[in-house]
Amino acid sequence: MHSETVAGLIAGLKARKYSAVELARALLERIQRSQPELNAFISIEGDAALAAAAEADRRLAAGDGRGNSLLVRPRRDPVRAHVGRRYRLAA
Repeated sequence: MHSETVAGLIAGLKARKYSAVELARALLERIQRSQPELNAFISIEGDAALAAAAEADRRLAAGDGRGNSLLVRPRRDPVRAHVGRRYRLAA
């Protein structure tokens, strides 16, 4: 999963190769391993991410293709950390 593009991750979710919860856990584990060295995140909201992933799994199982959005926040300017880009996890 770690070498996939965002488009590849979306395709994997749609194809049910993995669940959103499995994807979130894998990414959170990678963040926890690399955070001490990279210091890339101001805060990590793992519980919220897992709850959102569980909701996305429920929506996908119910046939609701909207999924959830993923917010990517740049670390370049901590004062403006609220600015980010949103990607749809499911179309």
